[in-house]
Amino acid sequence: MTVLDQVLKAEQASEVAVAAAKETAARTVAEAEAIKQAAIAEAKAAALKTVEETKKATQAKADTEAASILAEAKKEASAVSQSMLAKSEELTKSVVNTFNSN
Repeated sequence: MTVLDQVLKAEQASEVAVAAAKETAARTVAEAEAIKQAAIAEAKAAALKTVEETKKATQAKADTEAASILAEAKKEASAVSQSMLAKSEELTKSVVNTFNSN
């Protein structure tokens, strides 16, 4: 084998090695992109789940507070209503007594 044959063989081996390296690099880049996209999708899903859970918890808290406020308002309205009825009865008795005494 001549020196020229050895150089040619080395060049061919080098070309094969470069092609294999390019193929490996392309495969590695594609795998990295797929991993990146999967991680982004997973992060988005986790964020959406957190948002939904937060919305539900916030709504439940708001509903509980609204129910509490409504119950307190009904209680106060009932007390005012009873007070007004008592005052009305008192005034009616007063008017009747005044009318009867005349």
